[in-house]
Amino acid sequence: MPEQAAQRWSTDHILALAPDLASRRAAQRLASDEVWVEAGRAEPDSAASGAAVVWGLARGSGSVPYRTAVDLDGPRYRCSCPSRKYPCKHALGLLLAWASEAIPQGRIPGWVAAWRSGQEHQHPEEAEHPHSEEAEHSRPEPARKAGSESPGPAGRQIGHRALAARRSSIATGLDDLDRWLADQIRFGIAGLAGAGYEPWDAAAARLVDAKATAVAGTVRRLASIASDSDRLLTELGLLRLLISAFHAADRLPNDLVATVLTRCGMPTSARDVLAGQSRIRDVWLVVGVRDEQEDTLLVRRVWLRGEASNVPALVLWFAGPGQAFSEDLPLGARIGGELAFYPGAQPLRALIADRDSAGLGRAAPVPAGASIGQALREYADALARDPWLEQWPMVLSAVVPVAPDTPSSGRWFIAERDGTAISMDLAGTDPWRLVGAVAGRPATISGEWSASGIRPMAVWVDGRAVGL
Repeated sequence: MPEQAAQRWSTDHILALAPDLASRRAAQRLASDEVWVEAGRAEPDSAASGAAVVWGLARGSGSVPYRTAVDLDGPRYRCSCPSRKYPCKHALGLLLAWASEAIPQGRIPGWVAAWRSGQEHQHPEEAEHPHSEEAEHSRPEPARKAGSESPGPAGRQIGHRALAARRSSIATGLDDLDRWLADQIRFGIAGLAGAGYEPWDAAAARLVDAKATAVAGTVRRLASIASDSDRLLTELGLLRLLISAFHAADRLPNDLVATVLTRCGMPTSARDVLAGQSRIRDVWLVVGVRDEQEDTLLVRRVWLRGEASNVPALVLWFAGPGQAFSEDLPLGARIGGELAFYPGAQPLRALIADRDSAGLGRAAPVPAGASIGQALREYADALARDPWLEQWPMVLSAVVPVAPDTPSSGRWFIAERDGTAISMDLAGTDPWRLVGAVAGRPATISGEWSASGIRPMAVWVDGRAVGL
C-alpha cells in the first residue's frame, strides 16, 4: 500500500513551539543539512505505531552526535543533548528541516523505535551526556513502595482526616470573610475605591492562612475593579452567595457541591478526575491558548472545543521559574482522544485521559462559530449552572473588530454585519493586530468572555489560525 505523506507544519507553527526566543534563533541555524550527520522520516503507514516520526544525528560540541527524534503524534521530543529546554533547539531544527522537505524517507532506527515504545536504554556513547533532555522531561514516575498503590484503611482514614481538617479551616476563614463583607456593606463600599490594595491583601492573607486559597485569589483580584461600584457590588454579592452555599452544602445537588468546594479551595486530585465518570471522547480543536503569570508560576490555559459534541474544555498547565511546559497543544491543532472533566455543575476544566494512537495531524478546519446572540445564550446557560464562572470560551463567526467612535471613549467592539456587538476586553491584547489580520473581512474569532467583555485569543484567516 502506498505510504501517505504526513502534512508538513509551517515554519511559524514550529517556531511557536520554542520555549524562548534564543531557542527559535538557534533552531533556524540548525535547520541546515550540514548540521545533521544523518536524518530520516517515516510516514504514517510505515511507522510502527501508525504516526509519523522524524529523527536525526546532530553535530554538537562533543565527538558523539546528539540523537534527536520527534514523534509527530503529540508531539513528543527526544534528544540526548544536555539542554533542559523542551523542546530543545535540535528538535526544533530537525522539524524545520523536515518542514522544508530536506529530510529523506527512511527506515526507523532501533533507538527511535525503542524510545517510542518506552523500552529505550541509554546508548553507551551517550554516557558523556548524563543529563539528557529526554531524561529530564520523559522520566517515568518513581517506583512505589510495596502496598502504596492500594492504601489500607489507615491510609484512607488519614486522607479523610486531612480533608476534613482543611474543610473546617476553610469554614473558619469564610466566616471571617463574611464578617468583613458585612462591615464593608455597613460602612459603604465607596470607601474601598480609594483604599488601594491594602484592605484586599489583608483579607486575602487571612483566607490563605485558612487554606481558602481559591477565594483568596478572587478577593485579591477585586482591588482592580474597586472603582466600579456596580461591578464591585455584584462580585461581593457572589462572594456572599459562595459562603452561604458552602455552609449549606448538605442541602445542594452533588454537582453544585463539587463546584462550591472547588471555588473555596478544596482540592481534587488528578487521579480522582481520571477515575471519574465525566468523560467525553471526541475530536478536539485547540481554539485558544493564553499564557499568564500568577505569582511565580506561568499558567497556560488551552481552550478546546469538540467537533461533534461542541463541548468546551479548558486544560491548564503550570511551569515554575525557568521551566518550560512539558506538553504542547498549539493553537489550531486537532487531536482525537478522551477528556476527563473535573466534577462540577458546569464541567469545564479537564485532563487529557488519552489520545487516539493514530493521531489526526496538525491541520484543523476552521471551527464552527456561533452568532453573538447564540454565544451569549450558551454563556447564560452556563452561568445559571455555575454563578461564579469567571471565564467562558466563545467562538464567533462572521464578525469584525470595531474601533472606538472617538479616541476618548476607548471602547472596542466585535460586531456582526447587522450591528449586533459585544465589547472587547483589551487587557494584554493589541486590538490593531486583530484589525490587521482580518483586513476588514468578516472572520471567525475566538476569545475568553468575562464581565469585562471578550478578550480575543485567535482569528482564522484563509483557513489558518493566528494567535492574538
